[in-house]
Amino acid sequence: MTNLSSVLDLLSKQWVNANVDFKTLYAQVKEIAAKLDLKKRFQEFVAFKQPATTSL
Repeated sequence: MTNLSSVLDLLSKQWVNANVDFKTLYAQVKEIAAKLDLKKRFQEFVAFKQPATTSL
């Protein structure tokens, strides 16, 4: 059980670190995009995505 706790503790720390790193990178990208007058268009990209078709 000690090994499992150690692994879970390590994964939890890595998750927190990744979240902090992502927020930092996102803030930097947002700042650069504002300087270049770029707009976030993720919603439009998702709207054009077609559902997968399944054929049996």
